[in-house]
Amino acid sequence: LRLFSSETHTIRDIKFVDSNSIIIAQSGTLSVLDSHSGRILHQLDTIQPGLSNIEIIASRYAVCAMGLPGMRSSVVIFDLKKRKLVRELGGHLEGVRHLAIVADHLVTAGAEG
Repeated sequence: LRLFSSETHTIRDIKFVDSNSIIIAQSGTLSVLDSHSGRILHQLDTIQPGLSNIEIIASRYAVCAMGLPGMRSSVVIFDLKKRKLVRELGGHLEGVRHLAIVADHLVTAGAEG
């Protein structure tokens, strides 16, 4: 599988969802691709740039940082099966730099600065 990066579509993070698909964060878009062919299965668009720090929960949810350093940012949760934004956790003023998810998937933490 060959991926590319350009000035307008810099890959900010990439993770395996499961053995058959990967997810890529680029600008304001999450793309889910077939890991064997590289074909885009679906895309989830946001209104804000700077998606990064993808964490996958149970091959169903993608938790990401949304926003760029120096601007108001959020942690967002996407349902990959329903292909939609489930929740936005705002309040980060300096950009979310790190994410952590507890093994039981009930707690998500984001660190800024």
